[in-house]
Amino acid sequence: MIASGCLIRRDVIEKIGLPRSDFFIDIVDFEYCLRARSHGYKIAVVTAAELGHEIGNGRKVDLLGYKRLWTNQPPFREYYISRNLTYLAWWLQPSGAAKRSIARYLAIHAAQVLLFSTNKLQCLVRMIQGFQDGLRGRLGIRLRPATDSLQRHGGTLSPAEHVGAEKA
Repeated sequence: MIASGCLIRRDVIEKIGLPRSDFFIDIVDFEYCLRARSHGYKIAVVTAAELGHEIGNGRKVDLLGYKRLWTNQPPFREYYISRNLTYLAWWLQPSGAAKRSIARYLAIHAAQVLLFSTNKLQCLVRMIQGFQDGLRGRLGIRLRPATDSLQRHGGTLSPAEHVGAEKA
């Protein structure tokens, strides 16, 4: 389920806590569902419910007859998606299968970014940085959408702090 518009029973929150604040933007709902299911809860989805929610700038793409919807994400979102998925597989649900699955997903997604994204290089750089930070366990707010600058781990947020890849 997606976090937007979801209802969570009080006893679930009392038992497993709130969604992770250090994920805060992407994969937070996926991790919460995994955590709830690991405590024996079931996820119910009301398919007839409607919620107006935009998850990005989507467009249809065709690659060798395979049609799908491509959601063009800004570089800072690609960073958080990669970082949070990596952290999930390496720190929260560590298993060989989880690591292989996430690594495969990210490799395929990186190829799709190179084919379909409007910010190919910036998105790819942010994905790599997100993967590296996920492996290192670096969470919290590291990028801001207005500046898309990477912040130093553990310090205050300053738009002037950039990594070497900023000029790429």
